[in-house]
Amino acid sequence: MNKKLRTLLNLVDRPYELIVDTCCDHGKLGKAFLPSSKVLFVDQVPSIMKDLKRNLEASPFQNFELKTLSAQDLEFTTKRNLICIAGIGGMELISILESLLKKNDLSQSDFLLSPQYHIFEVRRFLNENGFKKIKEEIIFEGKEDKRGRELFYLSLDKGDPIKPIGENLFDPLNEKNREYFLAIYNHLKKKSPDSTEFKLYQKLLKMLV
Repeated sequence: MNKKLRTLLNLVDRPYELIVDTCCDHGKLGKAFLPSSKVLFVDQVPSIMKDLKRNLEASPFQNFELKTLSAQDLEFTTKRNLICIAGIGGMELISILESLLKKNDLSQSDFLLSPQYHIFEVRRFLNENGFKKIKEEIIFEGKEDKRGRELFYLSLDKGDPIKPIGENLFDPLNEKNREYFLAIYNHLKKKSPDSTEFKLYQKLLKMLV
């Protein structure tokens, strides 16, 4: 299990009726929950689910279910769920959450999220739809640990407000952390210097730029 999945797993601090590993690929995150929880594995690619089914059936656990369908189409009979969405683009993550919110009562469910890209849009969507922060973390992975990932453990019930650019995660004394935020700033400076998000990053990083 890589650093991102280990960190996501360690963020969770309460039991659930059902863990839902969407876009599960090899199912590594969901499998890590199996010793203590029932897990639903979801992916729309049949070959992925076939391989995962064979792997799970060879394990000592029986508290799992597999569904081959798009995560957008999920409908739940359970209420106290942990919905995990990791390793996909931010706009796709937003699309999944939009659909799930329309089809389900998720007021008692929590969410474990790790979007790639479009982090500002993800944060804006989360705020606009009433998500609250239980925990939040930034990690660095990839070659020389230079690729930053923002991780979210969220609730629709109670928690803290979600900051628009994750300024609470900014650590000017940490080189990798500084480089992560500066890279976003420089990208926005070229792409959309008049945007709200650029101005927020500019204000945050004024001591560095």
